[in-house]
Amino acid sequence: MTALSPEIGRCPNCRAPIRQDHPYQWCSECGQPLPVDLRPTVRPAPASEPSGDPGVPRVMARHFRSSYKSWDEMFGEAAAFATQVGRSRLITIGHSADAGEGVVTVWYWSA
Repeated sequence: MTALSPEIGRCPNCRAPIRQDHPYQWCSECGQPLPVDLRPTVRPAPASEPSGDPGVPRVMARHFRSSYKSWDEMFGEAAAFATQVGRSRLITIGHSADAGEGVVTVWYWSA
């Protein structure tokens, strides 16, 4: 089991933890830009792929999961987020269920 890097703050939009080794200038959960003090100073390239152009959009995903909300509620939350992302950046919306938990995933391009 690998240890997580230290948390340096939280996304002001969705409160997701941002860790010291976070490689993006945006939140991995909600896709919103991070405050300057939480952005990486040097963007490290992943070890498994060659470094690319930092301006190239990346595929992002945000999950809406629950074992107690209705599908209508989860799809409503996902639709509101997809509307915020915008038609030009939206890739697709998918859903699945297992062991009493539903998941709706919005796939989109980073800004």
